[in-house]
Amino acid sequence: MPRQAETITFASFAAELTRDYAHHWKPATRRTHADYIRRELLPTFGALGVAEVSRADVSRWRDSYAGSREGAFKRIVLILSVMLRYAEQLGYRRHGSNPCRGTQRYKRILPERFLAPAEYHCLGRTLDMAEADHPAEIAAIRLLLFTGARRGEIETLEWSWVKPDHLALPDNKGGAKVVYLNAPARAVLDGLSRHPDTELVFPDRSLLPLRLGNFWTRLRRQCALPDVRLHDLRHSFASTAIMIGVPLATIGRLFGHAV
Repeated sequence: MPRQAETITFASFAAELTRDYAHHWKPATRRTHADYIRRELLPTFGALGVAEVSRADVSRWRDSYAGSREGAFKRIVLILSVMLRYAEQLGYRRHGSNPCRGTQRYKRILPERFLAPAEYHCLGRTLDMAEADHPAEIAAIRLLLFTGARRGEIETLEWSWVKPDHLALPDNKGGAKVVYLNAPARAVLDGLSRHPDTELVFPDRSLLPLRLGNFWTRLRRQCALPDVRLHDLRHSFASTAIMIGVPLATIGRLFGHAV
């Protein structure tokens, strides 16, 4: 291992990776990964030497996600693993020393959850009351409710993808995708103002994609829905459509299909 590698901190290496390696990632993935690195990895590993990050460090970090954030760990540990593998390629770590290899993942079986009519009513009242203080978050959650889109699709939504009657999402695991807009969803978008310095529909204060997780955790408690995840809004969208007799093929189109 080169001698200078001993003095390279994880934080300085993360900046180097973001500059040199991130072009391997698609634009939306690049923004999401940069956000995870800044919020989740640098507070724990930033001051450590990149060569010093050990299996024990990773295990202790993993334990901090136990309980309510196990799903986030599964995504972020993959980013950490890619980073440390790249550090090996640069000679900053001994080859084959990636401490993420073999790290036990959380295994959770989460039941599907559907909102009942009374719960929809309570959620609607809570959204109305919170709108003045958190307009962007409330608009994003309403768009989830009205479209059945995935959380990441709304958090990273760009204005160029917004068409008169649909969202033309260009990049996801299954390829390009269309999410159709009903009248309430269109009204949400029509009520938003565009930020002059970003194409994101829902930017945060740093002009990164808005992250709804922590806000939703607080909001769902206010309307007595502590077990409802943001993904459950997608389940509820489909369940409601089925109950009112919408054909399954149509629901599939409303959910969004590859094009």
